[in-house]
Amino acid sequence: MEEFGLGVGSGVRVRRRSAAERLRVVEETLEVGASVARVALRHGINANQIFQWQRLYREGKLGGAPSGNGQQPLRSTTSFLQADASTVL
Repeated sequence: MEEFGLGVGSGVRVRRRSAAERLRVVEETLEVGASVARVALRHGINANQIFQWQRLYREGKLGGAPSGNGQQPLRSTTSFLQADASTVL
């Protein structure tokens, strides 16, 4: 049975991204019409990692956090689709 892990010699590379790069990726997801999945694919990042960075961004722990108390919600796909659907009706 094979064991998978991130230990020395496992052959799995973990890429460390700078705070500036993480911030750029998160800000890219905030653009109108942006999809976290598409941004993740474009940058070779798991979408779940971007959602984690978004949480850190909202909490002001990623740097460049939005002004205010850090509790501002990110634009969700659901709200975007609802707003788009309301203009069609």
